[in-house]
Amino acid sequence: MDLKGLIHEGNDLHDVKKKRLKENEPETTDSDRKKPKNVAITKPELNVLNKPIVHDTTRTVSNFLLHYLVTEPVENIEIEAKLGTLIDVDSQSRFEFPVLSETVLNPEFNLRTRFQSDMPASEHKHFNEFLNSAFRESQRPGRIPIAYKHVKQVDSFYESDYKGHDRIRVTRDQKDNRVLACVMKRRVADLYLYCPNDAFDVRISISDEVPVSMPSEETPPLLTRIKDRVGYQHQDVKIDLTMTIQNDPRYDSTKRHELEVEFSNTIGLRERAIRAKEGVDSSWDRRVQLFLDNIRTLRCENS
Repeated sequence: MDLKGLIHEGNDLHDVKKKRLKENEPETTDSDRKKPKNVAITKPELNVLNKPIVHDTTRTVSNFLLHYLVTEPVENIEIEAKLGTLIDVDSQSRFEFPVLSETVLNPEFNLRTRFQSDMPASEHKHFNEFLNSAFRESQRPGRIPIAYKHVKQVDSFYESDYKGHDRIRVTRDQKDNRVLACVMKRRVADLYLYCPNDAFDVRISISDEVPVSMPSEETPPLLTRIKDRVGYQHQDVKIDLTMTIQNDPRYDSTKRHELEVEFSNTIGLRERAIRAKEGVDSSWDRRVQLFLDNIRTLRCENS
């Protein structure tokens, strides 16, 4: 088949059509040429298929969450992302990797790093002011309002006899000493986002928070933690700013400042994840994107 000939033939036909159209066009005058032409402005399409593409980071985090929500389900799942710093254990300075933008680190690659979630009080205060401003802005007409809650609690930690679980945590209201929760927390998996252009990296954690019976009143706690927390909930995402004072020998300072982002409704999230695995819920990736975009908004705010 002579493709070159066919191409030329096609071009000849096109030229003939153009000639015929030109012969039938009405004559134009100088005044016609000066008149402005109405040009239709077409909105650019997303791509050649005009369909949204799921970003690689979103897909990686999505697969990570789907695994622990559906494939190997964690029953009492908690999904939270903390802002912090990946520290090189050899140099004790911020970890450096040869990339120029946000990167998901392979959890199977044994990096000599630790994650430091504690931040300076000044940074914590800045985030508090930023989120208060976002709260006020969201109350305007046409916005989905942010809900705000300030709580003061006391956590008491007790030794656990269950293998693989952390200590038993009893949480009480600081005002009336009412028990709010009694759980054992087991860390299941972590996924790290290295962010060289920002002040903070990110750790996304999967934990299993198992409700348990209260320890005996005769058992003294191993340590006590006073917790002052302000929470901002927007749609399905909750942002917590927490200041804690504790007598924990694992840390240099008794006072810590942390920021975390978490899914507020993990039951509903699991239902969406199941439907997504079955191919009947197209909104799953948007939920993951919403989670990540809230993290990025906070990260970039302080860069």
